[in-house]
Amino acid sequence: MVSPVVVPTIVLSIGLYSVYARWRLIETAAGLVLAHTVLALPFVVLNVTAVLYKLDLLAGKRAARSLGGGATSHVHAGDAAAALGPASPAGRSLRS
Repeated sequence: MVSPVVVPTIVLSIGLYSVYARWRLIETAAGLVLAHTVLALPFVVLNVTAVLYKLDLLAGKRAARSLGGGATSHVHAGDAAAALGPASPAGRSLRS
């Protein structure tokens, strides 16, 4: 999954080109979208997993309890999504 991080982009691009030639995806919109996805996805995954490892989902519940919340207080899924928000664009910007 981290091959574009380890392998130079030109080497990966030449390999993709040869596969796309066999699959007849050269000069197609689907080929363009697939190539950009293959090259960018590992950078996004690396950033999102780094954020997920340091994300503490119980921190919201502890904060609610310390402020007087009862057993029914819970963390909304939007809290985790808000924490992940900056990770995806950061991953896309790392691709050169």
